Amino acid sequence: MATVTREFLPLARRASPGATGLPHHATGNPPPAAPRTPPTLNGLREHLNSLAHLRVKLTLGAIIGLLPVTLVFIQGAYSALVTIVRRLGVGSDTFLHALIIIGVATFSLAIGWKIYAIAMSAHPRFENKCLLVSGVLAGSVLGLLMVVLEMGSHSLYWIIYLTPSITATTMLVVTQKRIALAARTPG
Repeated sequence: MATVTREFLPLARRASPGATGLPHHATGNPPPAAPRTPPTLNGLREHLNSLAHLRVKLTLGAIIGLLPVTLVFIQGAYSALVTIVRRLGVGSDTFLHALIIIGVATFSLAIGWKIYAIAMSAHPRFENKCLLVSGVLAGSVLGLLMVVLEMGSHSLYWIIYLTPSITATTMLVVTQKRIALAARTPG
């Protein structure tokens, strides 16, 4: 073990381990680690820009595809239930059917917003993919049922019933691709 004299003490304090001129095994210090190359600013900027662009696109998709239907659903479910209860009462079959439709719609809209939240994450991961897919499928079936019921009208308003399913499916696919890409890239 090498001893450090008084005149070299300030130098030894400033020097990094192993920089005394002696080989690392003579000083008792571990070998110096390979210098880490910091991430380049351009690479970091590109990652943040692509994530920011993706988040803007996801937010626009949620505003266009999920928000209008959610707002229409809240208003429509409230008015439908109030009307059914006033006219037919709580024990009617119509009330039970309305509750089933509202339950399925609530589940599928909540799953759509959950997929949006997962997709917005910097490091997305699916904890229960089967639940997410079943919510998208339930929303698709309900949307198609509503389209079939409204198809006789001459307006295109019925297309709004399909937008949550299309939006949630798109977000699910984008998130799955991001997860697969993150699994393939090292680090």
